[in-house]
Amino acid sequence: MNLINKSITVFFSTCIFLLGTCTTNATNIPIADSLFSIGNYKIAALEYEREYYQLNNRIQKNNVLLKKTECYKQLGENNLAFETIDRIPLFGLTDSIRFEILFQKALCAYLSEQFTLANSYLIQIQSISLVKIKNNFLKVNFLQILVFNEQRNWTASKEILISIKDSLNNIEHYDILVSNYSKKNIPKMRNKETQFWISFLPGAGIAYAGKPIEGIFNFTINAAALAFGVYQVYYKYYLTGYFGSTFLLQKFYMGGRKRGEFLLEKRNYLKAKDFNEKIKNELVELSRN
Repeated sequence: MNLINKSITVFFSTCIFLLGTCTTNATNIPIADSLFSIGNYKIAALEYEREYYQLNNRIQKNNVLLKKTECYKQLGENNLAFETIDRIPLFGLTDSIRFEILFQKALCAYLSEQFTLANSYLIQIQSISLVKIKNNFLKVNFLQILVFNEQRNWTASKEILISIKDSLNNIEHYDILVSNYSKKNIPKMRNKETQFWISFLPGAGIAYAGKPIEGIFNFTINAAALAFGVYQVYYKYYLTGYFGSTFLLQKFYMGGRKRGEFLLEKRNYLKAKDFNEKIKNELVELSRN
């Protein structure tokens, strides 16, 4: 598991026995729980699934699914963690349990890179009064910042960060974090539509994506292919000129455009990723104070 995501998982982890403490009739699951306690998460997940099908009480079944979700989170199997937590229905729950389940669904959706879905769960959480409690308020907003970052909505992330200032203790670290959202620090994303139009000029799309030398090389190859066709036609080698030039232009011109699109996506992705990873680190540090 990515170390930063591991830190986020630890920070946002809920007690896996939360639901079990809400009933006096909860059935103990010593085998699965003992496996979890020694870090044997893979086998523990299998045991929790077996227990799930042996239980009839809905609260107990939800508790087991929450524990199984925690196993997959610890293993870094975030897609399986989301699939497991998503099996818990939201009806018939108390506000405290519904809050935790919704938050865990949002967290697992975030960790499995389903950011739109994570955002929808965070919106649902806002209707629960418990979100106003300080610890709940902070962890929901921290997660919302991370989700907005992945959606490259850094303006919204900064607005949330500013809105929670009074609830934080480490103002010095907070100021450092806010400064990262300044105009000069936010990644400059290259526009896909702009690239689409300028890429009609051979090599220009590649240069726009941050590879000027490769763009010049692509332009030179395309110019050479066109010159070859003109040369062949000039000396009346019409078939060779037409088919040879068409083949080369299709190969290098269209290939260059696709290459430019790939490089632009890669450039924007890496710029956003570097920025977001930095914010993750600093947000985890801020949350520890």
